[in-house]
Amino acid sequence: MTLDVPIRVRYAETDAMGVAYHGHYFTWFEVARVELMRALGLRYRDLEAEGIYLPVVECRAQFLSAARYDAALQIRTALMAATRAKIVFGYEVRDAEASPPLLARGQTTHAFTSRQGRATRLPQTHPLWQGMRQAAYLPEFVSFA
Repeated sequence: MTLDVPIRVRYAETDAMGVAYHGHYFTWFEVARVELMRALGLRYRDLEAEGIYLPVVECRAQFLSAARYDAALQIRTALMAATRAKIVFGYEVRDAEASPPLLARGQTTHAFTSRQGRATRLPQTHPLWQGMRQAAYLPEFVSFA
């Protein structure tokens, strides 16, 4: 399952040359990830209300070309892998007006934890687990080769 989320590069996200700061890509990944989770049938807010948290335990990005001020981007997000203990998302940042359109790719891994930060497993009866089981995983979505 993939989902495209539109983002426009805001002035505050750029440097004096109009280039987006690399740290903002991780914010864009989060925006897209939250929308993909919503498409799977669950909001982050609902998970946290249940005492289930998804901290980032690993993240990476590869920058191929600069995103610039006012560019209309598409953040493509895919569910790459999931177990009851962790979930892996992949991301592609694309600019429809740029050539080549692929600006960056990334990946985040999240562990399921309790409110106290202890590792936990998502119950098999949980709606998120059911949604993840029904979603098509794309393990090769992001390649850092």
